[in-house]
Amino acid sequence: YVNDQFLFGTQPIEEPDDPREYQMMIELLGEENVAFATDYPHWDLDHPDAVDKLVRNRFEPDQRDAIMGGNLASALGMNV
Repeated sequence: YVNDQFLFGTQPIEEPDDPREYQMMIELLGEENVAFATDYPHWDLDHPDAVDKLVRNRFEPDQRDAIMGGNLASALGMNV
């Protein structure tokens, strides 16, 4: 049910002391169910670099691209 009905945003992201915890969270949710969300223009926004830093070396490029935009585009029916 969750895989078909939910998309989890990264905002607000609290960077864990151990970046592997963030990787484990995404793996538990499924990288296809996670989308980058910035909450711009609020002062405490999540900068794309912060999220990219956490996923860059922990996921394959296609998984990272999905998290950073592809999953949301797909959910909205957009072609990217």
